[in-house]
Amino acid sequence: DIGVGMTLSKEINKDPAMADLLFSVFSFQQQTKYFNPKPPMPTKRTLEDIIEKMPAMRSLGKCRDDREVFQKIGQEAFNILKWVILTCRSNFLSLPPSLEFSSFRRRDDVYCQQFMALTATPEQEMIFQQMKKKYGSRFMWHGSPTIRWHTIIREGLKNFTGNDEMTNVGQAYGRGIYFAPVPQTSIGYTRPTDYPDVRNKYKNSTFGDNFTVVSLVEVINLPLSKEEIVEIEFNGDEPGTKIVKKFKGLLIDHGYCFTLQFDEIGGNIHDLASIVRFLFVNLPENAPETINEKYIPTLNQVLSLRANIK
Repeated sequence: DIGVGMTLSKEINKDPAMADLLFSVFSFQQQTKYFNPKPPMPTKRTLEDIIEKMPAMRSLGKCRDDREVFQKIGQEAFNILKWVILTCRSNFLSLPPSLEFSSFRRRDDVYCQQFMALTATPEQEMIFQQMKKKYGSRFMWHGSPTIRWHTIIREGLKNFTGNDEMTNVGQAYGRGIYFAPVPQTSIGYTRPTDYPDVRNKYKNSTFGDNFTVVSLVEVINLPLSKEEIVEIEFNGDEPGTKIVKKFKGLLIDHGYCFTLQFDEIGGNIHDLASIVRFLFVNLPENAPETINEKYIPTLNQVLSLRANIK
């Protein structure tokens, strides 16, 4: 129903704004040390040249098939674009105007593009819903520099506190993923301190050369400031079998921000207690501080309008 796994031309045609976003954040990150994951590099042209000369996605979306896209942009550009669009396992759907968060639209000449994010695997979603039944959930905001969203979109939010992957001064309140109760706080973290001059080199992007990305995230509502032992049921290696793993979860309210830690006991770090649900490109700085959770659009509503699913 969502349309994942289609050809490149159909994927672009389905949602040119989504394709624009993926290619634009790819453009941002390829100029930094955070460029990961990377596509196979071109040999005859530079990656910078391919990015700068890539046609507008609405134009490519009008191509009848992949062969026409290939003829229009050439082999190496086609290979790069195909990698950016089709290897991304997350899916994003532009919100139809009737389902947009109307209070978050910009009132000036820069439009706030709103996307529903489908970033969790079926197993991750199942795990999240297990915890949600027990603890409930809340919506909070997360802002990261645009140079990081190529990775976040593909790998999810991760706890980079204190290591080389951290971009902002994000350890004032210790380790963990940082969230904010109001969007203005998250907007403040969208500008990088280490790459202040990096811009979107994709000249035909509809988002401009210096756009920002802020996410609305659903977070498991763990008891505040209390380390919680969480047991989660996973599918086993054999069909029909289940295994149980234990995790330590800690959600702390620091006033203007929250930190979330969620680690497997005796295992690896697992960021299973938060899922990005919406992305906002160029969210206005005067955005309202609260959202009405009764009017958060559902996947069925978006698909019904976009794909005429009854």
